[in-house]
Amino acid sequence: IAPILFVVCTLLIIIGSLITQPPDQKKVSELTWSIAFYKSETDELRSLPWYKNYRILSVFLTIITIIIVLAFM
Repeated sequence: IAPILFVVCTLLIIIGSLITQPPDQKKVSELTWSIAFYKSETDELRSLPWYKNYRILSVFLTIITIIIVLAFM
């Protein structure tokens, strides 16, 4: 069933995209990652302590996950 649902959903997304008007470029740019956004966010995160910086916490979480996975291998 999963492959059939995948194909149906993919076709619906493609058809919906083709029959509707493209969204406003300003709206799209607010939702799209860019290097400018990354740099501005980096400046904001520098002012936070390490325990409030999600980038540092995600590295710790990744390391802990790797350790746990290796422990159960």
